[in-house]
Amino acid sequence: MATVAARSLKFSYKQLRSFATEAVISGRSSNATHSFPYSPAMTRTALPPPIIPFACTQGKEYFREAMDHGTAEGFFGLMGNFSSNVLPQHGGQASLSMVLNSLEIDPKRTWKGAWRWYSTDLLQACSSPNQIQTRGITFTEFACLARNHCQVTEHKPSSTAYSTFLSHLTETTSSAESHMVVSFSRKALGQTSLKAKTGFAPIGGYNPLQNKVLLMDSSRSEYPCVWVDAALLYRAMAEVDPLLQSERGYFLLAQGQQLETRCTCPKKF
Repeated sequence: MATVAARSLKFSYKQLRSFATEAVISGRSSNATHSFPYSPAMTRTALPPPIIPFACTQGKEYFREAMDHGTAEGFFGLMGNFSSNVLPQHGGQASLSMVLNSLEIDPKRTWKGAWRWYSTDLLQACSSPNQIQTRGITFTEFACLARNHCQVTEHKPSSTAYSTFLSHLTETTSSAESHMVVSFSRKALGQTSLKAKTGFAPIGGYNPLQNKVLLMDSSRSEYPCVWVDAALLYRAMAEVDPLLQSERGYFLLAQGQQLETRCTCPKKF
């Protein structure tokens, strides 16, 4: 060990920094953490206005107002079962597992040991793993996957009025018995993502005084939980995904009978 340590001292700081940068670029150290200057590795992305971080002073005030109005009832169940996606493309599965665990739905399958618990690896989408790795889960695939585990209704802006969306927001955030998950364009919110162009997030609260919605973003490595304007979120759901040529939307989920035959996709992987 002493010999190895002595040999390592022969490398200059500049050489070590060069080695680390090359390793990050080649992907050989994707699980390592580096503090070298000018490394291509990234930390969280800065939040563009008018997005408000949940943990800031203004974000806390929004939350207090939502609590006073009784429109943050589902927050604690979601936060107690918060799931971070392993990959940026797994935001849909992470959001769904968060909601299913919050609703205390039995997956009927073992997670680890003797425990039954929802995780992203237990929620297999209708597309192949390679497709999910490339583009993530689609709006239709999320609805299809959710039907196997709970009651779900999907809504798209093209067929759902903004006033109806606000009513659903108030309804779902006023109770812990149901939840809303939104599928939205990150670009429309001023966000950027290295992989996922479409974001999925459960709604943790609604502030009717400020017309702000609490997005519990599962992509914690990129974005924290944030408050966004409800009208802006509605427009972000209406934008068409350029890859899939399909608009986004939102889902209402609640406990219900689980039937594996609910999925109508022609092929399962």
